[in-house]
Amino acid sequence: MIGPMEGRIRFEKALESGPPFCSVHIRQVENTVRAERFAQIEHKKVEAMIAQIGQSRLRGGADLKRLIAEAISYLGAVEGESAGSPSLDADYCAADMDQLAADVAREFAGWDEAKRAVHLNNIESELASLRYRNSVLSEENRRLRLAHTASEAMRQDLERDRKELLAAVKDHDSTTTPEKR
Repeated sequence: MIGPMEGRIRFEKALESGPPFCSVHIRQVENTVRAERFAQIEHKKVEAMIAQIGQSRLRGGADLKRLIAEAISYLGAVEGESAGSPSLDADYCAADMDQLAADVAREFAGWDEAKRAVHLNNIESELASLRYRNSVLSEENRRLRLAHTASEAMRQDLERDRKELLAAVKDHDSTTTPEKR
């Protein structure tokens, strides 16, 4: 099933987020189908595993034994043994490939649906946040318009008072002639 899914973004994301395949299964995949991205992704996982073990060893981390156990489980069969255990090969031969394909498709559909639900929840959360922010900004805009209107009214009142004061000064100057001074 890896061959037909090779190159699909969802499949690659699922591979990247999952644990590494054991070396036996990787060899089986590489020997049966052309899956370049699969091999690249698995290679990156192995490099990350090596880096984690190195970092844990340098730091004297408590998780070193767990990382080594994961590496051993990745390695699977020892090189001197056959590429796969006889029971594993027998299981693959006996398995109904259509059922296996349906199971894989169901698994990826479930994974896709879970990702879609998380994405939808994130979008709904963002939408609620934007609605709240919009209401806050609307209230701030309303207050700003009221303040602007009040400021404009005050400016007009001051302008009117200024004109009245200038008119009063002119009237006062005109009523006081140079003889009265």
